[in-house]
Amino acid sequence: MRRYIDAAFSIFPDWHPRVMRTIDYGDTVVAEIRMAGRGATSGLEIEQTTWQVTRFREGRMTGFTAYGSRAAALEAVDARE
Repeated sequence: MRRYIDAAFSIFPDWHPRVMRTIDYGDTVVAEIRMAGRGATSGLEIEQTTWQVTRFREGRMTGFTAYGSRAAALEAVDARE
């Protein structure tokens, strides 16, 4: 995880995620996350929205998976809205 974050900041030094909303399913949380930044070399601005499913056990995070759509994230937790 640390290497992923370090790599992201080396490419996008001003990269910043913003949690737009969360949906609590007990030991699982679905979060809509908007990420933005400017490329260190290109100066190109990007913005991307992902949906992250984070799982917990006994109060500790056990893993997370990012999805390209809300529908896919909800399907992963077997939920429909």
